[in-house]
Amino acid sequence: MCSQFLRLCGSPHKRKNWLFTGSENGGKTMAVLFSVVSSCQRHGHDPFAYLRDVLGRIPDLPKERLAEPLPNLWSPPKAVDATTAEGPGNGNVPTG
Repeated sequence: MCSQFLRLCGSPHKRKNWLFTGSENGGKTMAVLFSVVSSCQRHGHDPFAYLRDVLGRIPDLPKERLAEPLPNLWSPPKAVDATTAEGPGNGNVPTG
């Protein structure tokens, strides 16, 4: 795990930046986020797309289904077709 961390951090002068997290809680938060991002990369997912989708879905997810958004089980959301999306210009909402 440590060698993966150092490999992802890059050159030695960048590694020292990770030593300063501001507080113990900041360090724990950084470790959790780094772990999630690494797991996303390991499973071939874009971390930003993953976090955007999962953070939007978690509030409505029952606790019995909390394993679904884990990176090893997650799949990217389907793209919304512009012709079926609601909004101005598609006939669903009056424009004027």
